[in-house]
Amino acid sequence: MNILMLHSYHIEYDWTRDQHAAFVGTLKQRAPQREISFFAEYLDTKRNLYTPDYAAFFAEYLKKKFLGYHLDAIYVTDDNALSLLLRYRQELFPGVPVVFSGVCNLWPGKPGKTALLDGVYERKDVAGNVRIAKAIDPGLKKLYFVGDGGPSHNFIARQVKAEMAKHFPGLAYELVADRSLYKLRGKLAEKVEGTVILTTLGGLLSPDGSTVPIPAAVATLAESGKFKILTMGSNYLTEGVIGGSVVDGFVQGQAAAHVLLRQVLKESPAVDGKGFAATRHVFFYPALQSWKISLKDLPGDSVIIDGPARTIGQHTRLLLGGLVFVLLQVLLLVLVLPRLRSLKLIRQALYWSERRYHAVVRVINDAVIGINDKGCIVIFNPAAEKMFGYAEEEILGKPLDGLLPERFRDRHRSRLARFFSGDPVSDLLGQNVELPALHHNGEEFYVELSLSLMHQGNRVKVIAALRDVTERRRAGDELRRSEERYRALVQTQVEAVCRWLPDTTLTYVNEAYCRLYKKRPEELLGQKIVERMSACERTAMEEHIRLLIAQPGTLYHETSIPRGDDRCLWYRWSNTAIVGELGRWWKFRLSAWTLPNAKRWRKNCGKASRDFAIRLICCLSRFSRQILSGG
Repeated sequence: MNILMLHSYHIEYDWTRDQHAAFVGTLKQRAPQREISFFAEYLDTKRNLYTPDYAAFFAEYLKKKFLGYHLDAIYVTDDNALSLLLRYRQELFPGVPVVFSGVCNLWPGKPGKTALLDGVYERKDVAGNVRIAKAIDPGLKKLYFVGDGGPSHNFIARQVKAEMAKHFPGLAYELVADRSLYKLRGKLAEKVEGTVILTTLGGLLSPDGSTVPIPAAVATLAESGKFKILTMGSNYLTEGVIGGSVVDGFVQGQAAAHVLLRQVLKESPAVDGKGFAATRHVFFYPALQSWKISLKDLPGDSVIIDGPARTIGQHTRLLLGGLVFVLLQVLLLVLVLPRLRSLKLIRQALYWSERRYHAVVRVINDAVIGINDKGCIVIFNPAAEKMFGYAEEEILGKPLDGLLPERFRDRHRSRLARFFSGDPVSDLLGQNVELPALHHNGEEFYVELSLSLMHQGNRVKVIAALRDVTERRRAGDELRRSEERYRALVQTQVEAVCRWLPDTTLTYVNEAYCRLYKKRPEELLGQKIVERMSACERTAMEEHIRLLIAQPGTLYHETSIPRGDDRCLWYRWSNTAIVGELGRWWKFRLSAWTLPNAKRWRKNCGKASRDFAIRLICCLSRFSRQILSGG
């Protein structure tokens, strides 16, 4: 699950940091089974004035940064971030649920909450702080509400006017605001003394135009006169401030996380039916002491910082609380710690397993690509970078179909949707499949792909191992073309040609061979040559084969083939051994041509020679007798 966190202010700002930490921590605690990735962006509008131009600039930045990246939810804090998102939401992140917190300028209900937009508003407790001011200063005549004059202060000022008129019509008050810290200090110094309630100080500027840190701003204002300073925000609880009824950034972040769990993940009820975060009563003990303020004058649920815990009228509650604490500790030791230890071991094993897995993926020679259930690439190893021409950071988060030729993309999307919509089972799993792929430069090439599944909790990832087989396919195509040329040449030969295995089983015959034996190819293929030979010819053939295996080459022999008219035709056969890889014999090729009169000529020549020799001997014998007789 991917969540974008869009903050109005900077990360060093306590209010923003508290909301961020509480939101992330609550989600990890309440939904540990989910794999959540957080991406934080900061508008930094305490330092940069939020204007339409700045909003357009930041929207363009977000558009480029998250182009093609899938988001499951967006969490925004405070007014400026929500204003930006409402303005550019359809352009940047259409249909993505939005949860917000810390929003006050849009309170109470603009825009209306929907299933895709819900959150927690920041409602300052003006009336509660005025009651505290009256409790710690019974003779209070006038209040000063002090702020930086920014949009948040102006909204709070409208709220102050409404609640003062409603609840404290007889109490005088004054709104004191300025963007410059030192001008604000001068305005406050004119009041000399009194009780101050801070609205917002985050936008105060120093003479050089830089934003003033909150502790420095509070210290400067405290030096302007004799003022009891109360605050309505937890981020202003610093030295010089007594305390007050504060809106807590941490509580805001927690509440927003619960809204996300309820609205998006359907895992938790809402924290507050009205959607407003509760306030807390927090006070600094040293400040109370310096102003001689009694703890009795504070609300009963007050939290005292840097001082003794409140015990007035609460001894029984403290005793019960102590007993509950001890029982919880025992329960923790007995039940929780073993589980935590086991969980820690499991997480450590998972961590090292992940490390080993990613180490192997990065050094393996084959390209490895992983996609999530949205079809987006989440794993892209160096071999894949080399194969496709993309850098890892360039391709992560983008759809896989960008690596496929255009003609295959629609079919890929439909198959992917069917795959993840039900049981993730495919006939491609465990199989080696060849298919075309698309390089970054637009060239197509062929890869051999093998798919497997990786389960992470209730999430499934598909892992593909790929190998470039372009050269292999090219060699195979060339081999097929060569085979076709060879067959075309052999088929047109007038000589009888065949191929046979060492046991004389026929594997190929041409048309001339079929005509020679007056049979079709299917009647000859698979038959053994020696089955048509006499015992004497078979013995000679076996010796012939033995010689070819021992010394591959070409040997010749002659055989007679009976014809239908009681005649035999003589053929001379050329036997060639076809040697395979590593010098092993593989097949034999046999070609033959007819010797129609050769054998007859040899036989006749032999008989004539014998007759001539006999006659010659007779003549020589008669001639010798005549010479010896003197005749």
